[in-house]
Amino acid sequence: MDYRVLPTARAMEAFALDAARAGALVLTPTSRLAKRYRHAHRVVARGAGEGGAWDPPEIMSLRRWVKQAYDGLWEPRALPDKAASLALWAEAVEGARKSGHAPPAGLQPSPSLCAGLQAAYDSLHRCGVREEERDSSDVSMWRAAVTSHFERLCRERGVASWNEVLEAVRRALLDGRATPPEKAVAVLGPMPPDPPLEGFLASLSDRTPLEVIGLPGVPPPSPQKAPCAVCATPEQECRAACSRALGEWNRSGGRASLAIIPLDESLFPLLHRCMDELSGRRPPHEAGQTRYNLAWGPPLTGAPLFVAGTLPLVLGAQADPVGALAALLRSPFSDPGRFDGFEETLSRLWARGERVPAARAVREVARRFPSLAALGDFLPGKSAPLSLWVQRLRGLWGALGFPWRGGSPVVRDRNAAAFAQLDEALRSLELRCGQARTDAAGALAWLTALCEGQSVAEPGAETAGIQLLTAAD
Repeated sequence: MDYRVLPTARAMEAFALDAARAGALVLTPTSRLAKRYRHAHRVVARGAGEGGAWDPPEIMSLRRWVKQAYDGLWEPRALPDKAASLALWAEAVEGARKSGHAPPAGLQPSPSLCAGLQAAYDSLHRCGVREEERDSSDVSMWRAAVTSHFERLCRERGVASWNEVLEAVRRALLDGRATPPEKAVAVLGPMPPDPPLEGFLASLSDRTPLEVIGLPGVPPPSPQKAPCAVCATPEQECRAACSRALGEWNRSGGRASLAIIPLDESLFPLLHRCMDELSGRRPPHEAGQTRYNLAWGPPLTGAPLFVAGTLPLVLGAQADPVGALAALLRSPFSDPGRFDGFEETLSRLWARGERVPAARAVREVARRFPSLAALGDFLPGKSAPLSLWVQRLRGLWGALGFPWRGGSPVVRDRNAAAFAQLDEALRSLELRCGQARTDAAGALAWLTALCEGQSVAEPGAETAGIQLLTAAD
């Protein structure tokens, strides 16, 4: 295995593209970097006058290639999707409780706790660390007991962890059951490879010529060379960064190549809003020219379509259920032609000057609009399997005409992407976790945990002058 240190990310990209054109398989640490390299390959091919079609390069994330190789082995155990993992962890937490290992004080069994257990499990296995039930920490002892139940369930259900998949492909490469590429280039991420990945790359290099490329460790810049502006609030900080980038871009006549990199990824929605507001005040130098592009779209769980679509699940927990019903019927995602006059019904409830219980508000709305009688299924105190909650939600969506396709083409495209992701999450929840019993609020907790970490894919331009990137990108 040859390891090559390249001075810049541009040099690393050029090396990877040259290798891909020469027929090598290029493995990247993330799917986004693979997409970036494939886009750069298309740009170079067009610039070279390669008209018509050309052979697509073999550029993909290492995880995708390993999964493809594992699928080709026809092993009896398979990688679980996120919904299946959450269901297994929930069962493991309950199994540990029944065996005398209740959650420590402050921890309540929930889908978000299950997601945290999976994240901790992945991190510990990447570093080759295994917790024992005899550890001193109450949390560590409980987590080790839950992990023991989880791993037993995985063996019984034919589920494999990522490290087990990596090890299976590594052994298959060595004994000839997996076909290695003729030659390969592996691009390292910003962090050094963990022990399991290092062992895998070593075995891959035993079967095929492999070059591993990375960037040198760059020491932090001297404080004298790094101007720093201190802002009072995160919004001021984001606005200052966006304003400076737009100013540089305008002064360059739209030719500058700039990046804004928030070290805290939770600032992306705020940066997006600041960039939208500020760029609207600065006309582009050329009509239709794209100023900026986000590496990640807004989080799915914060998307207006997600909030509107899941509102029935929190109807009973709202302090103002009448207001919640108004928001549901007035939502831009509900068909405006189906509920003419609903304001009159809700106004009568508001006019009483008292807190109206959710059950009474739902009865009044259902009396005026019989198609919405199913709202009664979402009132508090009703427990049902998750699969039934998914069916109820879809049925109510049909009555509401959700999601109504209105707005500008850009908004419709964005909403279509969000709905496709939400629809896929509901299918996965129904298939993998459908037997779990919960109330409406619990169903929302399961759906939120499943969608956590997803971002809504938005139309963008890889060649935009200002890129909003994560630190890894």
